[in-house]
Amino acid sequence: WYNVLMFGAMVRDKERLLQWYRKGRPVLIEGRPQFEPYLRNDGTLAIDYTVIATSMPELLDLPLKHNAGHK
Repeated sequence: WYNVLMFGAMVRDKERLLQWYRKGRPVLIEGRPQFEPYLRNDGTLAIDYTVIATSMPELLDLPLKHNAGHK
């Protein structure tokens, strides 16, 4: 998983963002990666992965297929 940081026109229509982009939905984000190390509460080193978005082309509204054909 990646965190996505957006600015400006990409976040002006919050309601539309909440409709289109939600956890588990495939999206296309164009931007630059940013990796920041940090210490967890237990003292171990971890890395935070973030994409600084430069654009978010809208994808076709295709339904998600979770475990297609499997029960």
